[in-house]
Amino acid sequence: MKKQVVLLILGVLVLFSVCSESTETTNVSDRSAVKRSAPVVEDAPAPVPVEKPVELFYFYGSGCPNCGQVKSVIENLARNKRITVQQYEVWYNKKNRDLLLKMARERNLSVKGVPAVIIGNDLYLGIKEISDLAKKFGI
Repeated sequence: MKKQVVLLILGVLVLFSVCSESTETTNVSDRSAVKRSAPVVEDAPAPVPVEKPVELFYFYGSGCPNCGQVKSVIENLARNKRITVQQYEVWYNKKNRDLLLKMARERNLSVKGVPAVIIGNDLYLGIKEISDLAKKFGI
């Protein structure tokens, strides 16, 4: 009978020992899964921002040699889905010329010729500035 009691006590001790080891070695991810009731925010994908297209106003003169050189740059910008391009001929169209002068005045800018591009409050004049602008859009 003593043997049975000793074996029973040893069995209980071994069982207790095994149970306490398994709770001590539980990894962090198992504990967090048990304690967490809501998903972790950092695991959620970031929302994709909806970008509003950039509005580009292009002013040119019909027959202007510099405007002719910029034409392909403007056409490439117009193909970009992030940009909407509005084109206005100003040498022979007084209404368009007045629009250019009005937009420049509203932005406290001075326009000295074409080709000219207005985006937001910024004015880009000439081949170099407009070509550099296109590079900003990866064109």
